Amino acid sequence: MSVCLFGIFASPLVFLITPLAKTLRLTPTALLVAISTISVAVILVQLSVSISGNQRKMEILVRENALLRESLDISMKAKKSDSTK
Repeated sequence: MSVCLFGIFASPLVFLITPLAKTLRLTPTALLVAISTISVAVILVQLSVSISGNQRKMEILVRENALLRESLDISMKAKKSDSTK
């Protein structure tokens, strides 16, 4: 969304980008495309990092849930065996 908005609002600012594009020996359009591509790559890297962090948290929750279920099953079995005696 932000890349689209940048593209829409950057077109009137071509006169600001033109000197930078000339020093880099690019056209203003190519410079805007390069900036947009780099910003999309940065966003994708950030999303990848946050997703892997969420996956780690989910793995921890699954392990803790399994340990909790195991301890509850043991205590429930112990209570059932005590009540049957």
